Amino acid sequence: MKNLIPVSLLLILSLSALAEASDPVLQRAFERADREEIFLPYSCSMESHVLIHKGRNKKQREEINRANWEVWSPDSIKVSGEEREILFQKEEEEEKRVEMGKGGGESRSFDVLDEGRRSLYRFEAKGLELFNERELHRYDFEPLKKAKDLWEGSLWIDSETGLLASVDAGLSKKSFGLKAFSMNMDFIDWEGMSLARQLTMEIHVKVPLLANMRIRTESKFRDFQRIPVP
Repeated sequence: MKNLIPVSLLLILSLSALAEASDPVLQRAFERADREEIFLPYSCSMESHVLIHKGRNKKQREEINRANWEVWSPDSIKVSGEEREILFQKEEEEEKRVEMGKGGGESRSFDVLDEGRRSLYRFEAKGLELFNERELHRYDFEPLKKAKDLWEGSLWIDSETGLLASVDAGLSKKSFGLKAFSMNMDFIDWEGMSLARQLTMEIHVKVPLLANMRIRTESKFRDFQRIPVP
């Protein structure tokens, strides 16, 4: 009887892996994520609205940031023309709090579909949904084992292209001081690539006697153009 639990768990994981391997939509999304050769350097404009609260309801800061991006590869981004418009700010030192809200410099990229990372997750098909005249397949996902840098939530894949269309996710395990970190992303199909069109992030940082802050950032990306490559 002692072996029933681990054997049952192994059976569940094996069946889950088999279901993922036989899902043509999910497999196509994996293949698209692996095709680095289709990446085309591009530029775009970015505008983000940042709202910072102390505790639950005390607004501390509100600002709009604008910048131009040149994306030469998924790991190489040049930012220029940065502008900041302060809409509201209490007469307190805010910079330190803002830096804490960014997660201490840790990476928060969404890499669930990436090769070498997707094996850490369990995917469950939830059916077909219609959004903006696009047929999207929804998948719920969670890590096989919770960790600080792993996500859990839902993603939507375009049934025609296999490209990622939307993500609604949060970190599966919080680190010290980081009470919550969630994001919602919508993507567009641009030149055969899935590029972020809109990103909303919500962060709650709480350290006893030091900080209790909530940050909400809404970013929009537009004016996508190809960068000529010599």
